[in-house]
Amino acid sequence: RGITGEVETSFADLTGLPIGGAYFVAGGQWMCLPTGPDVFRITTSEFGIEPDEPAAPVTMDELRSAIARLTGGSLGAAKPRWLERTDCRLVRADSHRRGNVFLAGDAATLIFPLNGLALNNALHDAANLGWKLGAVIAGWAPVGLLDTYAAERGPAKARVMHAVDAQVRL
Repeated sequence: RGITGEVETSFADLTGLPIGGAYFVAGGQWMCLPTGPDVFRITTSEFGIEPDEPAAPVTMDELRSAIARLTGGSLGAAKPRWLERTDCRLVRADSHRRGNVFLAGDAATLIFPLNGLALNNALHDAANLGWKLGAVIAGWAPVGLLDTYAAERGPAKARVMHAVDAQVRL
């Protein structure tokens, strides 16, 4: 399980916390990356830790506790923009296309946020589908090219889901 969200804080308030991603012997990982001026995306993943109330909204105290358990550090005076719980669901849509509607990224595949594989999967979906849509719209490719999106990305998504499942189990 874990917590993902964006917080408003400064680099100075993150002193002692690693920027980027890190694994910890405490049983999980932490990622912290800037997404704008004084805004950071934070993701925690912990193994063997269950929230008291999984359906309840995430609090800053929960995020601070997770960060302290993982890193031994403190988040300082950060203010949340949004926070959500993550768990190890691995779900893939039955279909990636219905008529002129295509599913890509998180809409097509729900992957536990571990090691950037979900983000990488979404970027590959966008690149695969994007050039095909552009080619069909520009008129230099047949409409049937769009049917190859699901055929090409489906096996790749299955491999990503298998890799995440294996990493979580390890």
